[in-house]
Amino acid sequence: MQQTMLRQTIKNLTEQLIDFSFLIQVHQSYLVNKMQVNQVNGNKNGLDLHIRNTSRVIPVSRSFVHYFHEVSPLPIRVSDGREGRKRSSCRSSLAKPIGFG
Repeated sequence: MQQTMLRQTIKNLTEQLIDFSFLIQVHQSYLVNKMQVNQVNGNKNGLDLHIRNTSRVIPVSRSFVHYFHEVSPLPIRVSDGREGRKRSSCRSSLAKPIGFG
């Protein structure tokens, strides 16, 4: 079996996956399965998504917060920002799909 890596922008990937309405873009570098989000935390700095069966925390960028509110039925836990947050670091313009399981 041969394995091939394809590189493409998240915009192109999102366009190809348009029929899969459970996949949403929440950040320039993140595409998530909204059915795998089990908790949403928010404060004045933005929203963080907690994905089932992983310890990763995915940030929702300011440009996608409004859209996320429209498509997500989950309540948002508001925090004062004092507790420690582990966030995933991302410096790539390529998609990092999370929670497809």
